[in-house]
Amino acid sequence: MKLNVYVAVTDMPRAVQFYRTIFQSEPTLVSDRFSAFRIGDAQFGLMHKTAYAYPLTVGNNCIPDFEVANIEAEHQRITLLASTITNILPVGPFRLFMFADPDGNVIEVHSHG
Repeated sequence: MKLNVYVAVTDMPRAVQFYRTIFQSEPTLVSDRFSAFRIGDAQFGLMHKTAYAYPLTVGNNCIPDFEVANIEAEHQRITLLASTITNILPVGPFRLFMFADPDGNVIEVHSHG
């Protein structure tokens, strides 16, 4: 089994540029309707909201989570990129923060301890 996660976007070029900077990598596919990034063994996709078979509300419809080794460094880096970002919070054995992309999709970043 392989995991693929997609979020709805309204402006594909803007979304691709945002996630190119967030992931510090190039997309594996770019088109007007769908673009994708490879994150480990998973695919993170951007689907233009008009390309879905079922009408979606853009923003906060899926919360992808990424594990990082140095949460402070990632928080500092992403603070410069995202207009909305939370502080780093302890949650059980994890530390995490969340930020929003330009379409309001919420992304979570966490680390252990």
